[in-house]
Formats: sequence, structure tokens, C-alpha cells
Amino acid sequence: MNHATDLANRIAPPVGASLLAMAMCHSKQRHREHPKGISKLSDGKPSHACGAQARSCRIRCLLWACLFLFAMTSAQASDLLDRVAKQVTDSRVVRGDFAQTRELVGVKKPLKSTGHFVVDKQRGVVWQTIKPFASKLKISRQAIVQKSGDQVLMQLSADKEPAVKTVGTVLFALFAGDFATLERYFNVTGDASVKGWQLQLAPKDAALAKLIRGLKLDGSKAIDQIELDAASGDVTRITFSQVSNGDALLPAEIADFE
Repeated sequence: MNHATDLANRIAPPVGASLLAMAMCHSKQRHREHPKGISKLSDGKPSHACGAQARSCRIRCLLWACLFLFAMTSAQASDLLDRVAKQVTDSRVVRGDFAQTRELVGVKKPLKSTGHFVVDKQRGVVWQTIKPFASKLKISRQAIVQKSGDQVLMQLSADKEPAVKTVGTVLFALFAGDFATLERYFNVTGDASVKGWQLQLAPKDAALAKLIRGLKLDGSKAIDQIELDAASGDVTRITFSQVSNGDALLPAEIADFE
């Protein structure tokens, strides 16, 4: 989990429905408190059984309202992501340049790096840093490997460290623009218009929330910028440029995935 944590650091509610449910509950409660053929206790108060039925009704109505709210929120998020997905160019391969800035807690000067990236939706992501130091990070759903030249600096496998699968899947989905997968792991809010879109992602899973506090994505035909707020307080901002799409990898790119 320590390796995964270090890697992650790198890189209108339906009020009407609720009121309707509460009104129905109140109507049933009044009927149960004064039903025909059932007498009250000698002091004029309803029986304990009637009170229990009223409490049960209120709980059922509250659960119904919560479930309805959850369904509506999920539907709104799916609709938002559908609109975003229609704007993003769909292709197997996406490539381009990146500029990354990291603001670390306790470090005054931001850390900056630049390089190239290639996303193959079948194979994974190759993140090649050029400056200040050359290195290559390969991300897939099953493994994360970092190299400097021919030297392997880090190699993490999902078979040995389960957290790697979650981190790898999230990062892969993030760079590949796989919004359906992101929706599985995050609560999504935001806005989409003809000029572009913005998304805010908050982790659903408690374990993931220990790594990532939140994500912000901006884009139009592709993802233009990513801001990752780590749980540690570190902030990473990545801006993409010279982004292009293709149907297949170039020969040199194939070698990077080997």
C-alpha cells in the first residue's frame, strides 16, 4: 500500500418526492392513530403498538426518499458523462505532450516536469518524462512499471499487491478518458456545454479516499487538464498539448509497451 500511495501522490435534490413521501407517511400515521373499531387507552393516548407502527412508517418513508435521491443523483451523473463522452474523440490510440506541476506539502518550490504520453486503450499508458530527468512509467490494469533507460526502478504487480489493480485501473481510465470506469470509483459532478466540460470526482471507496481526496478534469474533444488532490495535501496539475488520435501504435511506440 505504501508503494501505491507514493505513486498516487505523483501523478438539485428531488425535494418534491421527499415531501410527497412524508405527506403519505403522515396520512397513514393519522389513520393508524384513530382507526375505526380500535379504542384508545384510558388516558386517551394511542397504544404502544400504534406508536411503533408510526415509527416504522417514518423509517420506510425516509429510506424510500433516500433511495429515490440516490437513483436521481446516479442518473444525473450518467447523463453528464454521456454528454461528455459524446464530445471526446473516440479512438484506440491517443498521444501528445504533457507539462506537470507538483505542489508538495512542506516544499516551497513546485516540482515541474515535461514529456510525452501514449494511451493505447487495449494495452495501457506510457508516460515518458523528458525533463528534468528521463524516465518512463508504464501503467496497465495489472501492473505499474517505472524505468530509467534499461534499469527498472519500480515494478508493482496486481497479483502481489491488490492496491495496484485499483490504482492502475483508475489511472488508466483517467488518461484513457474511460468515463464509465471512473463512475464506478467516483461520485461525479460538473457541467458540459458546447464549449467544453468540467468534472469533479470524489472517491466512493474509503480505501481510495485514503489516496485521493478528489480530481478535477477539464476538456473538450480530449482531456486538456487534470488536477489531482492527494489525501496527503499534495496537489498535481497536468496540462496536455499537441494531442492527436490514431487507430494503431507507431513502431517506436509498440516497443515502449514491451
